[in-house]
Amino acid sequence: GNLQSWLDVVNEEVIGKTELELALAIGASAPLAYLLRKEGAFSEVPVVALVGTSSTGKTSTLRWIASMFGSPHEGVGLVKDMNATKVAFFKDLGRRPGLPLIIDEAMIKRDWNLSDAIYEVSKGIEKATCTSNRNLNVRSTFSGTVVFTSEKSILEDGKITGGKVARLVELTLDWFRDADHARRVTQKINANHGSAVYPLLGHILTKYEEDNRFFNEMFNEELTVLRDGNIITNSIEERLLNTYATI
Repeated sequence: GNLQSWLDVVNEEVIGKTELELALAIGASAPLAYLLRKEGAFSEVPVVALVGTSSTGKTSTLRWIASMFGSPHEGVGLVKDMNATKVAFFKDLGRRPGLPLIIDEAMIKRDWNLSDAIYEVSKGIEKATCTSNRNLNVRSTFSGTVVFTSEKSILEDGKITGGKVARLVELTLDWFRDADHARRVTQKINANHGSAVYPLLGHILTKYEEDNRFFNEMFNEELTVLRDGNIITNSIEERLLNTYATI
């Protein structure tokens, strides 16, 4: 496919469906999250979970997000699964700085707890560990926006703490109008994907080169708008505004 064909999908199938517009913004936020962390505006990695049953279109939405950057197919593009050890999982995240880190079916059974790892995911660096000789292992680092899907809340998989709640945005939405809408979008992005990443990154990097404070200032403006438009009752809500401002 080509960029115009992908943009036709945006205009014909996405614009006017607020949930898919939001998904588009979540994906596009990844390189901006990388730059905002680099400039110290927002120190954490935005972590978003699409929660709900299969009928809500979570996986199709992940493929839509991935289509902006590359293949929407699991295993050959940006969409991954959780069938990995914790060490392998974090190393895989570290291979794609500035791109969305997309994980389908996050609650698959494994020998480690994703809920307890939310701190590490949001900090963009895995927990420090030692070798058998008591030397520190090299820690994987990553930056971008992390997107999970899950049929139930990720937080339910472990002890719920304020720190986890403040680091994870969970969205329970019906992403498509109906099953036919989901099928149309999926068919179209299967034929047209990966062409938007170059103009997107080119635009972002041009703006950044002209003024490395440009996105920092936009981020702070968004924070102000969000604070003015919402009644903030606790520090958790205040911290979540950072993720929303980035997106």
